[in-house]
Amino acid sequence: MDTPRIAVFQSHWALQSHTILLVHHLAENGFPVDLFTIDCPEFYPLDDLRKLSNVRVIDCSDALSKDKASTKDSAVMRIVNTIKHDLKQIYGLLGLDLSSEDVTILTENDRKKIESFTGTTSYEWFIGVEKEGFLLAAQYALQQGKPYLYYSLELYTRAHPLVKTSPRWQTIHKLESKYLKTARAVVIQDQNRADVFLKDYGLPPVDLIFIPISLEPSFYRLTNKSIYTENEFDLIQLGVISKQRYTFDLVDVFHRLMPNRRLLIHGYGEQKDIQKLQTMTHSDQVTLSLDKVDAHDLPLVIGRAKVGLALYAPTPVNDRLTIKSSEKIPLYLMCGKPVITFDYEGCELLDNYHCGATIHSFADLPAAFDKIIQNYAEYSQNALRCFDQVYRYEKNAHMLVEYLKDAG
Repeated sequence: MDTPRIAVFQSHWALQSHTILLVHHLAENGFPVDLFTIDCPEFYPLDDLRKLSNVRVIDCSDALSKDKASTKDSAVMRIVNTIKHDLKQIYGLLGLDLSSEDVTILTENDRKKIESFTGTTSYEWFIGVEKEGFLLAAQYALQQGKPYLYYSLELYTRAHPLVKTSPRWQTIHKLESKYLKTARAVVIQDQNRADVFLKDYGLPPVDLIFIPISLEPSFYRLTNKSIYTENEFDLIQLGVISKQRYTFDLVDVFHRLMPNRRLLIHGYGEQKDIQKLQTMTHSDQVTLSLDKVDAHDLPLVIGRAKVGLALYAPTPVNDRLTIKSSEKIPLYLMCGKPVITFDYEGCELLDNYHCGATIHSFADLPAAFDKIIQNYAEYSQNALRCFDQVYRYEKNAHMLVEYLKDAG
C-alpha cells in the first residue's frame, strides 16, 4: 500500500524552524508531503526541504500579493499597514487585514493553484499550521472527507489584545472554534498551553500531541569557525527589540546594577525603538547588533555570550507560557548556554536541570547570573543535557509520526 501523502498549509505566517522541521521529519519518516504556503516570508530557508525528493513546496502567494498592491496606497490601508507592521514585530504576524470581518485568505488564482494539486492528489492527512493555515487545511480536508490536525504555535485567546481589538481576528477565532470541533487532534507545546487552548475554544477533551518548540543540531552550522570572540559578553538578549520584550528595562538594570558586566542585544525592531536603544548604549557595556544572520549561523551569534536571556511579559498568557514555546530557549541550550527567565509556570525546568535560573524581577538578575557563573562549566553541560532530553526535535516529533501511522 502506498504511504499516505500529507498536505501542510501555512498562510500569512513567517516560515520558521518549526514548520521546516515538521515537514522534514515527516518526509524522513516516509510520508510524502506537500507544503502549501500563502504569503509566508522565509525566516528560515526552505532550501532544506527542496532537497528532499518526497516533498513539494507549493508557493501560492504571488497572485495574492498582486491583488493587495492595488489597495496599498489608500489612507485607510496606510493606517492598517502601520498596525500590521507593529504587530509583526511583537507577534510575528504578516499580511493581515485587521480592519474588517472578512477572512478571505485566497484569491481565485491562489485557489486554482492549490486545487490543481488537491484535485488530483489524494491526501490521507491535512495539517494546518496556525490560524489561516488551519482554516485552509480544515476546508480541504472536509472536501476530501479526510482527517485534519491543528498545529498550534501561539495562544491568541479571546482575551488576547489582538483578538479583542480586531473584528477580523474575532471572526477567525469563531471559525477556528467551528473547525476544531471536528479536528482529529491538536499539536501544542505542553499541558499548560493545552489547558488554556481547550478552555478558550470551549472544546471537550481531544487528542493532544505535545511537541515543544524544538530544534535539530544538524540544521545548524555548529562547527563553522566563528568570526566572533567566544564568550566576550556575559549575557545575550536575542530577538525582538521592543518595550514589550523589556529591552529598555534590561539596559537600565545593566547600567544600575551590573556595571561590571557586558550585555549583547542581537535582533530587530521598529526604527524608533532601535534609535531609542542606541541613545542608551553609550558605552561598551551594552552592545547592539543588528546584523542579519542566516538562520543556520545563529549559534555563532549566541556563542558570543555566556548566558542567554528569555524575558517575556506576564500577559497575555501566550507570552507568559513560553518555556516550551520560545525558540530562543532551545537555541541557547543547544549552544551550551544556561538560560535566565522570569519565574512563570513551567520555568522551574531550568532550576530542575540546573541549566539556568528563574527570577521574580529584574532586581534578581545580578544574583541569578552570579549563581550560574560561579559553577559555569556544570551549568553549561546541563544546558546541553536539557536540550537533548527536552528540546531535541526528533525525540519529540516521533509522537506525531506514530499518531499519524496508528490513526490513519
